[in-house]
Parts: sequence; structure tokens; C-alpha cells
Amino acid sequence: MTQTYQPQRYWEERLTKTFDLTGVGHRGLGVQYNRYLYKRRLETLTAGLGKTGCTLDGKSILEIGCGTGFYTKYFTKQNIMKYTGIDITRISVANLKKQYPSYNFICADIAQFGLSKLHERFDIVFAADVLFHIVEERSFQNAVQNMIELLKPDGLFIVSDVFPENTVSTSAHVCLRSFSHYEQTLGVLQVHRIHIEPIFAILQPPPVKTPTFWWNLYANIWRIERRVVRLNIIDQTLPIILEWLDRVFFCPRYGLVLPNSKWLFARKHEKNTWS
Repeated sequence: MTQTYQPQRYWEERLTKTFDLTGVGHRGLGVQYNRYLYKRRLETLTAGLGKTGCTLDGKSILEIGCGTGFYTKYFTKQNIMKYTGIDITRISVANLKKQYPSYNFICADIAQFGLSKLHERFDIVFAADVLFHIVEERSFQNAVQNMIELLKPDGLFIVSDVFPENTVSTSAHVCLRSFSHYEQTLGVLQVHRIHIEPIFAILQPPPVKTPTFWWNLYANIWRIERRVVRLNIIDQTLPIILEWLDRVFFCPRYGLVLPNSKWLFARKHEKNTWS
């Protein structure tokens, strides 16, 4: 019998085994490859913030799904005023409280955690590769609504997701929602998109299939690569090549149309301008 996906249990067990980037990142890839994936995430996050005209200096940050603290470390270097991290796992909160005693960490499910429990609002609410792990639709809607409630007027909502053309479940713990799905959810909450920044085109293994011949061919190549990608020589070289190709060619040209991860930057309390 197939076990029902239980988010807290799943992530508690996963992070207990590997409390590092492979624990929160792509388990099918090696340590070095995951480092390149996260390096690219930071580069594109910084680029996207610059394009929105937003600075983190002096801002209050709420991160949903703080995990192993990768982005906590990034925000610490940005001269922020205040940081609060919420994670569904006890192991994450316990470890990060030790590393960052001046910050506030809360063990909670964002789908059940709103303004009434925290009694404050933030300049930025941030969730990297989190919302697609909330597979049950009512929980997803509750999570987004709670995140927006915790955001100040004119505050910035930042999330990363794949945003495929159509919403699709790729595993028991992953539901990739389309742009139109996000549009409907955020529009009701008076939040509108101000920028989309591609993170990956080909560096991250294809998360979904499409009707496109070349993309599906690449997905099939990756199925073969998965058998050898954790070998040390491949782990050390392949991400260097693909990261360079993404940065200089594929993301600038095709990043917005290829079904791979992107940053969504949205502003609260302004007229909806989705396209």
C-alpha cells in the first residue's frame, strides 16, 4: 500500500539523514552539483532583487521553509534589520537556533500559521522551493494566504517554483503549479507580479515533460546521466559546463519559456497586472 505523503515526517526524516544541501536540494545529484545549483539560485535572486529596485538593507525578512539555513546565511550578509524563519521540522529549528541565536525560528506548518500567531508583519516574505511541496490544494491556498497576511502593505512576496504551462504532480511530495494557478491565488489576495527571474534552464534536471521535442530529448538524456552523475569526475565537471551555458546563453534567451525554476517577485496591495 502506498503511504500518504506526510510533510512533517518526510522532511524530518530527510534532514535527519542529511542536514546539508543534498538534504534540501536535489537528492539524485552529488554534493558539488548541488553547490552549483544553490550558487545559481543566489546569483539569480540577487539579480532579480536588483531588477525590482528592492534592497534588503534594513528590511525585516520572514522565510518559509528555512531548512538548513542556506538563505539565512545569505540574508545575514545583506544588513537586514530582522529575520524570522519558519520550518515544518524540529531539526531545522533546533540547528538554526544554535547557529543564529539573535534570530527567531519557529517550528510550524505555514498552512496553519497566520498573523494571529505571530502578531507582526514583514517587509519581505520569502519561500524558496517550498510551495510546490505543499501538494494538497487547500493547504496550498491557506499557506499563500497566511504568507500574504504576514506581509506589510507594499511588501515583497518572493517565491521560487517551476511554473509549468499546466499544473502537474510529479511525485507524492511535488505539485508544480502553473502561472495561471498562481495568478488566480494571488489575484484574490491583491498581490501582483512585478518580475520573473529565470534560475535554471538546463543546469537543473528537467522537472517536467512538455510537447516540445528538444526538451523531451534533453529529459531523456538526463535519465541516462542520472546513472553516472554522482561519480566524482562527473559531479566535479558537468555542473561547471551547464552552469556556464545557462548563465551566458540559455537563461537569457529561453529562461522564461522553458519549464524550469524561476523566481517570482510580487507586490502586495497594487492592481493586478499579470499577463
